[in-house]
Amino acid sequence: MQRQRLLWAGSVLDRVSPYLQEVPKDWLAGIGIVQDADADIRFTHLAGSVSHSLLAYRTVPGAFSSSEEKAKSKENRATTIKDSGDQAPALKDEGHAKIIAIGRNTHGQLGLGFTSQESSWGMVQSDFEGKRIKSLHAANGSSFIVMELEDGSSALYAMGNHTSGQLGLGMLEEGARAAKADSGDAQLSLFPAPERVRIMSTAEGPGRLRIISVATGLDHVLILCEFPGHCFVERVILSSGINTDGQLGIKSATTRFRTHTLRRIDSSLFKLKDGDQIAGIAAGGDTSFAWSDSGRVWSWGNSEYGQAAHGKAIDRIDEPLEATEHLRSAGVKQVKHISAGGSFTTILDASGILFTVGYGPIGQGKDTIQALNPTPLPLPSVRFVASGLEYAAAVTEEGKLLAWGLDTMASRLAIDPPSRKPWPSFMRASRFTPDFSRSIDGDPADSPAFDATQSGGLQGMLRVYKPTHVHAKVKLENWDITDVACSGETLWVLAEDGKEPMGVWDTK
Repeated sequence: MQRQRLLWAGSVLDRVSPYLQEVPKDWLAGIGIVQDADADIRFTHLAGSVSHSLLAYRTVPGAFSSSEEKAKSKENRATTIKDSGDQAPALKDEGHAKIIAIGRNTHGQLGLGFTSQESSWGMVQSDFEGKRIKSLHAANGSSFIVMELEDGSSALYAMGNHTSGQLGLGMLEEGARAAKADSGDAQLSLFPAPERVRIMSTAEGPGRLRIISVATGLDHVLILCEFPGHCFVERVILSSGINTDGQLGIKSATTRFRTHTLRRIDSSLFKLKDGDQIAGIAAGGDTSFAWSDSGRVWSWGNSEYGQAAHGKAIDRIDEPLEATEHLRSAGVKQVKHISAGGSFTTILDASGILFTVGYGPIGQGKDTIQALNPTPLPLPSVRFVASGLEYAAAVTEEGKLLAWGLDTMASRLAIDPPSRKPWPSFMRASRFTPDFSRSIDGDPADSPAFDATQSGGLQGMLRVYKPTHVHAKVKLENWDITDVACSGETLWVLAEDGKEPMGVWDTK
């Protein structure tokens, strides 16, 4: 039977690892799910943000009873996590979908049913319903779960901070699980357990909602969804949350600063031709993106570092502004995927060339920390890229994992640097401030391992200017990396050996 490995580097609560190593079985026992750990489980989705991580898995009811069922499962297996639309492979018996949450829980973003000032881990309350988890998303202080229902439609659940409308739950004053100040006045609107997000169709007819994608910035959310009508399918982008930089894509006096209710971005702004439709969305920091099947690209929100890919710095873009021609002049022929960080953006071309633009972790070397024009990275063909607020990771077609950006003293990038110097605690890592630490401008493959326990704390940061090979305690040469998540403290990697159609987590 195929084996699956869940790897981590950096820090998880009080545990520290300067290289990728396997998640031990006793972690699941510590969370309180020892019965699942003793049985067969399969991890399906990873999600990370600056504040926390989400790890989804499902129980595996048992081994296949026939070679025919094996063959059917093999046909259904998703070869890469993002190419398959973040959807787990279909199985005859789904088992039970569950989510582990790890990290800060100050706004209830872990979905444990309560808030806490200390970092924690546990199981997301099972208030979400559906056939299977379709996708999982983590933002700063909030989380989203997309469920596929029995009829093929979708349901969206949100948890965490809704004070600025970033969950899209609307103005739910009555019955809202809001944090109260001593005066009794509501100061924060927090939802510490999954809450169903109500999405109303704007199409005529009895259409069923299907969520194509969800993208989260620091304090806003985008939802790409479609509603089948009587004679057509309407695909729209909805947005909610903070709008101080125009990141919602809605230019309106009532939404200039924020909205608590999902609002539709005017589809006419995209000027789509017949047969073309929005294929994907991305968000990071205060910037938003959309791209179509034909390869056209739009961006809006903050671009003070050029991260919106228009070739110049723009403080605020209120509505979707097309960037297609500028991207093509830079060499981007057909967008496959966009992943946005805090002040930078990674753009993966269908040819496998990875471009970066913006400020900070752009991977272009020590002498180039800002690029107004998308610039290709000198890498082999890239299959997948993931971005955190301050760093990024890419998987090549050959299966190599590389990372760059701002590392932590716990070595979330798993690059084994030779030495570290702490950053002052008041410095924001995302500013990429120079001269406070040693830097790596290349591949430190021959450097000795770094002992994070001797670093003098976890606040020190290290700049890695170029994509660098990630070190792992286990050999990954014959493994297929299927998912990567970049959280504030931890780099998560999911890999399978590819020998059999069904992967079960290896608890050795």
